[in-house]
Amino acid sequence: MINPIVEAGVEEVKIYLPKGNWYDFFPVQKISLAQFPSYKKYFGSGAYVSFAADLKTMPILVRGGSIIPFQKPGATTSETKVNPYEIVAFLCEKGRASGSLVIDDGELLPEFSSFSEISMIVSGSSLRITPKVSNYRNPEETKLGAIKVAGMTVAPTQVLLNSQPAFFSFSDSTLTIPELSLSLLEEVVVTWSYAASVEK
Repeated sequence: MINPIVEAGVEEVKIYLPKGNWYDFFPVQKISLAQFPSYKKYFGSGAYVSFAADLKTMPILVRGGSIIPFQKPGATTSETKVNPYEIVAFLCEKGRASGSLVIDDGELLPEFSSFSEISMIVSGSSLRITPKVSNYRNPEETKLGAIKVAGMTVAPTQVLLNSQPAFFSFSDSTLTIPELSLSLLEEVVVTWSYAASVEK
């Protein structure tokens, strides 16, 4: 949900948010809607809430349950296409999320272009990234560089990447697995676990 300012002199935008988990996209961070008096009053069905905004800051919000892949922009489309993907899962109230990614050459018409389609699903304590179609196989344009899972209630004590221990960090309810060098054309499975005494 992109919320630009469209009036002169305005320093905040008022946004209607239905009930559910909501997140800032930049930076990735869960929004505590309980801080908004109007949201507490109308929590059953959602409410209008206000966010500070200016010419340099535009609220970009994501509803829980989505998985969004993106690349850091380059100076040109060609430069952007070879930047590694970062996949961000935004958990819903039930701890789930899903999304998909289609990669093609970005130039030919669909009927003349090959493509790859990747499925991404968070369920329970795992994220599974699975190629469903792998016809477009440019290795420079199908790299996975980082994974984030936002909306966790407690920090995991162990993270496995394809059954191997992975370096990770945890901050602001977000698990981050950085500096990856993986292919989106091969299945990637991330699992996490908690201390035995922790209630998830």
